[in-house]
Amino acid sequence: MYTARGGSSRGMQGSTETQVVVKLKTNSVTRGAMRALATEGREPSKKGALDKWLASDKLMAMEPVFGKAPTRGMANFRRLAVAADAESDSKLSGLSVLSLPSTRDAKKACHEIHKDSLVEYAYIPPMKYVLSPRRSRRSDPLSNRQWFLSAINLFAAEKSARFVPARNVVVAVIDSGIDPDHPDLRGILIDNRSFTSGSKKDTSGHGTHVAGIIAAVNNNRIGVRGVTNSRRIMALKALDPYSAPGYYRAIRHATDNGAKVINFSLGGGHDPTEETLIKRALNKGVVVAAAMGNEKLEGNSRSFPAAIAGVIGVGASTETDGIANFSNTGTHIDLVAPGVNIFSTVPTYPSGLADGTDYEAWPGTSMATPQVAAAAALLLAKKPGASRTMVRKALVRGADKVPGQKRFNATFGHGRLNVNASLGLI
Repeated sequence: MYTARGGSSRGMQGSTETQVVVKLKTNSVTRGAMRALATEGREPSKKGALDKWLASDKLMAMEPVFGKAPTRGMANFRRLAVAADAESDSKLSGLSVLSLPSTRDAKKACHEIHKDSLVEYAYIPPMKYVLSPRRSRRSDPLSNRQWFLSAINLFAAEKSARFVPARNVVVAVIDSGIDPDHPDLRGILIDNRSFTSGSKKDTSGHGTHVAGIIAAVNNNRIGVRGVTNSRRIMALKALDPYSAPGYYRAIRHATDNGAKVINFSLGGGHDPTEETLIKRALNKGVVVAAAMGNEKLEGNSRSFPAAIAGVIGVGASTETDGIANFSNTGTHIDLVAPGVNIFSTVPTYPSGLADGTDYEAWPGTSMATPQVAAAAALLLAKKPGASRTMVRKALVRGADKVPGQKRFNATFGHGRLNVNASLGLI
């Protein structure tokens, strides 16, 4: 689970504490002012707060989030003009990120810029970084290897006449990257790119573990298998190191390039731009599944994007259908899936979170969420025209009530994932 909150942070890289996201107003006055800056080639007037910070020697960097990438050496006020005219979608137009040398400077800039007449809002984006899996140090996970596949009733689903393999359903994994050379993941990626300042390599191992749960190759006589047979996984690295602009671009890339399902095994504080982009994805019919978070013992705070309306919030259950002690709860939860001792792929090279290479058993809502994302892909394979609302309803109505549960509650949501039952409801 990736989170903006405290805890063990083995494998963490980068920081966004000195970044400020600025959203320009999209009215004609603002656009005209920005065009004048670009065409006249004049420096900022230093009369407004935004002008002041663009001209400040404390400004380390400034870049538009979307639109044409600025050329090297382009003045900051010209970059702002690029951002203002970047998008036909007004909710995405005018977004820029300013980098400042300290948290104090960032807070001051944010406070002042927010009051500028040209600015709709300004905020410091919540930092998201890798939180070590809360795994017990069992020496032999083989006795219950991939127990979750039977727990979610996958084998019964595959024997049903209504089952359709999800080979062609595109699932985007926005995470720390995926090792494409893992023998159980070869041939599943249709897109593999980094939106961070680093390479495509999965340096933490988290994304590779998530990908194996979704789509590790079935019947190849090696290793493990995934919930789906998908061969259309998008590996979009947006974390480790984390940078707000890259994360935003990854969400937009998934939405605009054919993803039918997006898996977010990550979380953090509320971010207005993240919410705008995810609502945009939902409005385009994309099914979005997100982890509830692993901070139940540290305050059980609300995690985003799981808490965004329309997103399928996923908690973690145990082998006995109890709730994992780390799994966040809340009224925004939809259902739970197995999230303890989940055996899956890790990179074939040393990585930050893995104790070894190739395969490991981890716990976390990060491990529960891809089971739900994969189940959504199976529902879409059976009924390609299904809306994301239909998919969500089938998942929650098909969920099994756990022992002692009679109705929806803030701990288990509607119950534990049952792939076979959900397939019968769509």
